[in-house]
Amino acid sequence: MRELMEPGSGHALSLPGGPRCSSGGFSLIETLAALLVTSLGVMSLAGLLASASGQAKASEYRALAVLLAADIADRMRANAGAAHLGSYQLKVSSLQRDAPDAPSACQEARACTAAELSAQDLAQWRKALFDALPQGAGAIRVVASGQAAYIWVMWRDPSTLAGAAQRGLALVGQLECPPDLVNAEPQVRCLSFRVAL
Repeated sequence: MRELMEPGSGHALSLPGGPRCSSGGFSLIETLAALLVTSLGVMSLAGLLASASGQAKASEYRALAVLLAADIADRMRANAGAAHLGSYQLKVSSLQRDAPDAPSACQEARACTAAELSAQDLAQWRKALFDALPQGAGAIRVVASGQAAYIWVMWRDPSTLAGAAQRGLALVGQLECPPDLVNAEPQVRCLSFRVAL
């Protein structure tokens, strides 16, 4: 107990509580600082999660593009005569904005000719590109010897921003675009393949 002198009487007064001790808890400033550090950590984790999910979607599009390029390459190998004659040539100047026409089936019950089969293969491939990728499109150029072909798969990447930091990445994706693709926007992604027939 602490003692105080009563003024003028000389007697000591006892006060409860004893000697004055410091508080053992956190101060308001320490609590706010801890809250700030924790909130910065949570916000950076949220940004990391958003970036990771965007990269996962971009990887999914690239994997689909590889599968679709392998699909048309296998169709060309199965119809090698038409491929060597250039029936699988397909030029593109822009991405598909509307769904392509439905593939036409061969007429009657007889087997397709090589030219009919190549037209049907290209129509099915274009439809598969449009259905699997955002505004998906493709181009094919068979080399003069007919022994190889260049296949391009293109799509619009919805996660890419047109900001300055993304433009460098966009140019890398456009380097693989076919020469016929005019005025490719930064959101256009292309993958190119050279396949043996």
